Amino acid sequence: MLTAVDQDVVVQPGISWIALREALAPRGLFFPPDPGAAACIGGMCGTNCSGTLAYRYGTMKDNVLSLRVVLADGSVVVTRRRAVKSSAGYDLTRLFIGSEGTLGVVTQATLRLRRIPKHTTVVLAQFETLRAAAAAVHRLVLSGVAYERLEILDGDFLRALAVFERLQQHSPADTANSDNASSTPRPFPFEARPALLVQCAAHLPGALQDQVDALLPALKAARPSLLRVAASDHEAARLFDIRRRAYLAGPLLRADSGLAGAAGIPVVAAEAITRVSTDVAVPVSRLADAMDAARALIAEEGLVGPIVAHAGDGNFHCLLLVRHDNEAEAAAAERVKVRLADVALAMDGTITGEHGVGFTKRALFEKEADPAALALMRLIKKRLDPRAILNPGKVLAPEDASAAVTATAAAAHSRL
Repeated sequence: MLTAVDQDVVVQPGISWIALREALAPRGLFFPPDPGAAACIGGMCGTNCSGTLAYRYGTMKDNVLSLRVVLADGSVVVTRRRAVKSSAGYDLTRLFIGSEGTLGVVTQATLRLRRIPKHTTVVLAQFETLRAAAAAVHRLVLSGVAYERLEILDGDFLRALAVFERLQQHSPADTANSDNASSTPRPFPFEARPALLVQCAAHLPGALQDQVDALLPALKAARPSLLRVAASDHEAARLFDIRRRAYLAGPLLRADSGLAGAAGIPVVAAEAITRVSTDVAVPVSRLADAMDAARALIAEEGLVGPIVAHAGDGNFHCLLLVRHDNEAEAAAAERVKVRLADVALAMDGTITGEHGVGFTKRALFEKEADPAALALMRLIKKRLDPRAILNPGKVLAPEDASAAVTATAAAAHSRL
């Protein structure tokens, strides 16, 4: 149920954020979190997801007003009312957001919406090093200007994107659908160097220009090798499309990823490559150090792993590209994940900025969490889910694994 006058909407957990965004667009509204394309609202609440817009609008917890949750005993809780702000009682909404389904099952969410900015543009700056790009981001964050997006891609991603674009241009479908099938494909117009993408957005054209006027001198001071401001909405979309295609393009960095394709360009055999993603986040002042450490770890393990960052909030992903049938590479990728998590913790960061703990990061989470905080979480879990029937083993390892499994099996049997 949409309440446009209050800019909120009540939805069920199975709706995808993309479907929601498409439904809201005609009303000039949108819901900011933008994680992976397949994500639905329930899972987004579970992991406290974010995406490329978190720097401007916050993460999931900042965009959910209320939840309806079914607890392990079958009782139903509505965490709060629709008002944008409230200081009444405990913040139960945020208790459930990020709990990964271990405290209750979300059956309804009331979401805070925002007005779609009428004026946007994108600025691309490329640098000699990843550290220089991160230093530029730190300068922009300290400026206090509320940019819409601040995203970094390393030079490896730009190399992969150049190949990806040539593949698209040589594909029969792309040629048939082009405005001029006989035209020469445009070359990829960017250097294979680290790139910073800044999206500016405002509701008034003067406010947008103010952002750009503040942005350009700051970027020029960082001595970029290339600086480009979108000259049109079409070019702005094309520039930011670099970021959207990164996940698809990454495997092209593996020389053994596929067979020779059109014009001698490798074609990825998708089933041959597994993408193993890291998800650490650090204070933005340490982003350059953390990404340098990540590059060193990847090189030390002999892996291919381009880096992309939601740089404005210090969160970055290494896309470790391993062959699915190579156990040594898979083990190396796991070592990188663990060692990089230790790097982030040493910088007072976190092991996961937006993907969640799940099963595989429990031991790392125990390193991160204050012991007293961890004990409190266990008490909350035990009180709300005494039989451990809600996503058992996620986030928190059972204190007695065998007992938890037995209790869960007994509960399941009793329902037969």
